[in-house]
Amino acid sequence: MRASVILVVSNDAGLTEQVERIASDPDLQCQVRCVSSGRLGIARTKGAPPDVVVVSATITDVSLSEFCAEFRSDRNRSGAPIVAAIDRSSDSDERAALLEVGVDDILLLPVSDDELRAKARLLLRLKEADDRVRASRARIRALASEQTAILRQTEDRFRALAQYSSEGVVVVSDDGRMKFMTPTMERILGWTSSEAESLCIWEIVHRSDRRRLQEAWEALLRNPMAATVVEARVRTKTSGWLWLEVVASNQLHVPGVHGVVLNCRDISERRRISDALRASQSRYRRFVEVTQEGIWATDAAERTTFVNERMAQMLGYTTPEMLGKPVASLLLPEDREEHTRRIARRAGGQMEAYEQRFVRKDGSILWALVSASPMLDQTDQYSGSFALLTDITEQKQMDKELREALARFETLIEATPLVAIQGMDRDGTITLWNRASESLYGVPRDEAVGRRLQDILLDDEEAAAFEQVLGEIWASGQPTAPYEWRVCTPGGLRRWVYSTMVPVKTDDAVSCVYCMDVDVTDRNEARAALLESQQELERLNAELGRRVEERTKDLQEAVEDLDSFAYSVTHDLRAPLRAVSGFSKALDEDYGQQLEGDGARYIRLIRDSVARMDKLISDLLTFSRCSRTDMTLRNLSLTDLVKSALEDMDHEQLARSEIVMGDLPTVCGDHALLRQVLTNLLANALKYSRTQEHPRIEITATDDGSGWIRCAVKDNGVGYDNRYAHKLFGVFQRLHNESEFEGTGVGLAIVHRIIRRHGGQVGSESELGKGATFWFTVPRGV
Repeated sequence: MRASVILVVSNDAGLTEQVERIASDPDLQCQVRCVSSGRLGIARTKGAPPDVVVVSATITDVSLSEFCAEFRSDRNRSGAPIVAAIDRSSDSDERAALLEVGVDDILLLPVSDDELRAKARLLLRLKEADDRVRASRARIRALASEQTAILRQTEDRFRALAQYSSEGVVVVSDDGRMKFMTPTMERILGWTSSEAESLCIWEIVHRSDRRRLQEAWEALLRNPMAATVVEARVRTKTSGWLWLEVVASNQLHVPGVHGVVLNCRDISERRRISDALRASQSRYRRFVEVTQEGIWATDAAERTTFVNERMAQMLGYTTPEMLGKPVASLLLPEDREEHTRRIARRAGGQMEAYEQRFVRKDGSILWALVSASPMLDQTDQYSGSFALLTDITEQKQMDKELREALARFETLIEATPLVAIQGMDRDGTITLWNRASESLYGVPRDEAVGRRLQDILLDDEEAAAFEQVLGEIWASGQPTAPYEWRVCTPGGLRRWVYSTMVPVKTDDAVSCVYCMDVDVTDRNEARAALLESQQELERLNAELGRRVEERTKDLQEAVEDLDSFAYSVTHDLRAPLRAVSGFSKALDEDYGQQLEGDGARYIRLIRDSVARMDKLISDLLTFSRCSRTDMTLRNLSLTDLVKSALEDMDHEQLARSEIVMGDLPTVCGDHALLRQVLTNLLANALKYSRTQEHPRIEITATDDGSGWIRCAVKDNGVGYDNRYAHKLFGVFQRLHNESEFEGTGVGLAIVHRIIRRHGGQVGSESELGKGATFWFTVPRGV
């Protein structure tokens, strides 16, 4: 809303300043324009009329009457009130004269700010009211003129319609009888107006439409001046049927009419087109519903106006969720700029097909092939886009996997250090030459690609054979069996290669052939060297067999000598011992009472020494036999072996000892030999724990799942210094004096020899004064 303008025409500076002061008040907020002469005021207001004019009666360039006349001669300025400012001392005649020349009000000077402000406010309101009155009068005049024109046009139109309109008019009485028919209606139905007077409308309305129309008719008759629109089939004079659109108005109470006026229009063609359109729409709707393509329509602002069910499913939304959604909101941020450029081209009328990524509702990516075209309105202006979208996400994934596979294949081919691979066309022209081919044949890739392989590596005879094989591969699509052949590099180097050729098919037709060569020159040379080595090995094996046979014979003789020695020990060495034992016994029995002091002691020493010697010989024989005795391996109960060994122990010592046996498993071994092992270990445990107040011996076994049983015999005897544990299993090795504990030092050696024959191990742990544990491993029973 523009601010009000007060024009001050005065050469009185005080008046001008006072008007400017009150115009700046918040309740007025007016603009003040000041001029010092009447002519200048008239010139400055052309085209920009003020709302109020304050003119001083003292201006000299023009009289007040001339100023008012010229100012109001412009229609745009005629509504602004003119206030004449005169001295308060003027008489009533002067004031009346001013009003007669066209001044609207008089301002007596000097005047207070409040009075001047009140007068300005009043004049501005009067001007505003006058402007509204003028505007209202202008609108009334315009409306009256418009209504007059409309009435005149309506009368002219009615006259033309009655005679030339495509719509027919029928006036019908309240019982349905026709009273009047226009010429157009006569052309539509075929009856003249006079013929129609004997017709009732219900006689010519189609039976299927009659009930519906009668209900509308009855409702129309109940409401004077009411109107309704119906469509119905009507019979013509020639017994044909037409579809009519009927606008019926109840004018039974209108003077000069007294009937129901039916405005009828033939819509048969429209109905035919409408039926065809509905059929077409049904087919289109069916197409939209069943098509596997997404259909997407947007307005000029790229907001979704339509999607079919398939399109919504592709993006993971429902159809209502898609409506109104901007296309850009379904794009990745980095794709939106290109999309904007596409829309600009489309607005220019360009159709295009392209691939586009979309973001589904769940955040996954949809790849689609988009075929988009612009839609234009009736003025050929761009109104939106129509697009068909094909889901190519799976194809894109397959393409990606194919590219990755090709990249891996190319990398594999290129990086394979030992296989030279060449790709060839039908005539042998090289399309692929990897680094291994460069290394094998000494030809750089740049020189090889584009040339025929046979021209690089083969002589004429070999080239002919190669071309024949290549032709057979191209014809059959089958690879060649691997074979060895000899090539000559351009540098003259002869190499043996192990080769095969494999065709690659595209659409069931061979598109190229890959030849794969492995340099087997070194292998062939190594094979020849190996053959020579095998022959030498066979000779050496024969010589070794001869030597083994000789050594075996020598060993058998040594075993026989050992058996003879054992026999000699058993009989020849023991015979003198038996004599010494017998004579010493007889001497003790016959003359023991006569021997005193040293003599009796000597006899005892002789007899004890003979016993120890006999025991030592027995242990040595046992040690010898345990290495040569044939073993019979079978499943043995370790519990039964322990019990059997305990039967040979000193019963008195057993009685005062605590024997603890754990859950002992079944083992695999020789019964006699393993019983000997347990006998020796249990005897040692009883012997070295007899000094304890409560001797305790514990027999346990563990299975670590490796197929071996670890059996242990633990006592609480005197133990030994673990530093000397490595001597325990040697022959004649003892860690205690004979005076402390008897023994020959052969028992543990026998244990070691028997367990080693079973493939196991032996060992021990001890601390001096805290007992000892001896263990061995034997195979688990099956």
